[in-house]
Amino acid sequence: MRMIIISFDPVTDVGGVEGRARSYLKHLVKFGHRVTLYDLSRPAKRKEIMVHEALVTFLSPSPWDIAITLGRILKDIFSNRPDTIFILSGTDTIVGIAILIFARLLRIKSGVFLYGKDILTARTHPIRLRMLRLGLLLARRIGVNSIGTANLLPDSARKKLSLLYPGVDPSITEGLESSTSDSKT
Repeated sequence: MRMIIISFDPVTDVGGVEGRARSYLKHLVKFGHRVTLYDLSRPAKRKEIMVHEALVTFLSPSPWDIAITLGRILKDIFSNRPDTIFILSGTDTIVGIAILIFARLLRIKSGVFLYGKDILTARTHPIRLRMLRLGLLLARRIGVNSIGTANLLPDSARKKLSLLYPGVDPSITEGLESSTSDSKT
């Protein structure tokens, strides 16, 4: 399966949110999927790296660069016809909405992932709240990280809902047992 992931959280940083994107890349590639991730987390010139044998392209989320950013992603969508598009955070952005509209028009499966912070932040900004609601309407599937986050969603979004627990890489615990037992002696 060919998959495009669009992330508004930095994939190369260390942390929980960022670990989810890296873990998805690692495991999706391991299962034989072809994955491209677009990282729109910080203003940057276009740069490409490989992470877990998946292509990661850094694009700018700046409003001044939106045409270039959208053009690059849409070029990939039109030329490579992914089976699935997954927006990891950013459902309430212009880029997120535009990609979801194109996914609908091209009949490409689409999913979005929301954290509680995404929903709570959108609630404080009327325009972002409208964009979030539109994104939830356009997405075919909605993923959240907890039951608490699921409870923040409007009832109309719950029929599309999946609970996706954190993408924890079990290999990060290797060696912890021996270092813990060493400190006890």
